[in-house]
Amino acid sequence: MRSKEASAGSMDRRKRKAWRWAAASSAIVLGFSGIGATASAQVGASAQAKGPAPMWFDRQNCEKDSAKSYNPKDEERNTIGTYALDLTETHKLTKGKKATIALIDTGIATNNNNLNPALTGASFGAGVDLTGGNNFRVDNDGHGTADASIIAAQPGKTRSFSGVAPEATIVPVKVANEEPQENADAAAIRAYKQSLAANLVKGISWAANNPSVDVIAIPIAGDSSASNDALKKATEDAISKGKVVVAAAGNSENRRGGSSSPSATSTSSASSSENMRYPAGYEGVIGVTAADSQGNVNESVVHSDAVKLVAPGQNMIVANGATGICLTSTQAPSTSYATAYVAGVAALVKARHPRESGRMITYRLLSSANRASAASSNKERGWGFVNPYGAVTMVDDGQIPGPTSPVIQRLKPVPTVGSKVPPEPHDPQGNGRKVGIIWAGAGVGLTVVLLILAAGRSRMALRPREADDDADNAKG
Repeated sequence: MRSKEASAGSMDRRKRKAWRWAAASSAIVLGFSGIGATASAQVGASAQAKGPAPMWFDRQNCEKDSAKSYNPKDEERNTIGTYALDLTETHKLTKGKKATIALIDTGIATNNNNLNPALTGASFGAGVDLTGGNNFRVDNDGHGTADASIIAAQPGKTRSFSGVAPEATIVPVKVANEEPQENADAAAIRAYKQSLAANLVKGISWAANNPSVDVIAIPIAGDSSASNDALKKATEDAISKGKVVVAAAGNSENRRGGSSSPSATSTSSASSSENMRYPAGYEGVIGVTAADSQGNVNESVVHSDAVKLVAPGQNMIVANGATGICLTSTQAPSTSYATAYVAGVAALVKARHPRESGRMITYRLLSSANRASAASSNKERGWGFVNPYGAVTMVDDGQIPGPTSPVIQRLKPVPTVGSKVPPEPHDPQGNGRKVGIIWAGAGVGLTVVLLILAAGRSRMALRPREADDDADNAKG
């Protein structure tokens, strides 16, 4: 009895702790404020002095291969997306070890002569270069290296940040080289986008067929014209093979500073159906949008049915080329960086629950997200703000409001006609607790029966003695 009560009490404590951290994460997200003007102005002025730059990091405050290392001031820390969610408690449970992410991007600078200090010690698997360069360890753009650092940057005493899943393994899948500059001719831009679109399909297929890959991160968004049978089939195959597919839901043309997500096509569409970005828009994909510095989803990112989760995307600290660490996306959020963040969380969950399917990992991420209305999603925020601790610790009983569990069928509520008594709040631990009560009751009942039987046997044993005593008394 005591062990069962202690177990139930432990479950209650874990549940309360999970909700406390979920609430704390939500409070931190809602508590964002604007980035310190001094740091932005200083780095921004440096970028402007050099004139038009390649479309790298939105041309916002990061210069490829800069040796500068950004370290935030104390008053800036609560405005930086990298620190939006406290991962301390989550990292006590998992840091992503044995989980593998295929990062479909511009490659990652992981060769010995060009490894950023923030990634020294990170785990990288054998990848593939689909651009014809035969070197996935070279990143001529910087975008892939930045996304990799959001996922797996290593903690350090003098370093301003560490990755979401620092012990996860990243497999570079290089599908693009450096994006053409703004003043490039139309033919060069068109050729780049066509090559990227074709390589994207190849990259997803390669990752889908790699048995070591658990999560496929795609910080790339193409509009409705990017959707085709080949891209859809590659994405569906990846999901059917148990991969968690995470993709950028897209940046809007209304954003300031250009696009940080390599785009396979134009993104100028305005109507609702054309506003979908792919592969984020396909069924089963976790389409990710980005929050601004206040934790809000504004007009700088695309609003559509493809959006399933929100993650930090503005004022992100990232590895910058060979040696630098910089603050990027200070003017507008980037769904690329938000996608990398969610991919890292998916790796944390997979590492903690290695036997669960890709669909179940996806369900954990969506159902545990912080949102105002538990049972509904919308085009701006999807199912809500990603909640790492909640995703890792969630107990699926099939009754959590929101997405449908792929494992447990949700029970239909019994109507209470005429009742004005509000239903009890959903308790994810409820089924387990009820089973415990049933077993406890059964144990009490069995104990009572045994006591009754023992008492009966005692009476039977006493009757012969009483009979003998009566005979002795009669003789006397």
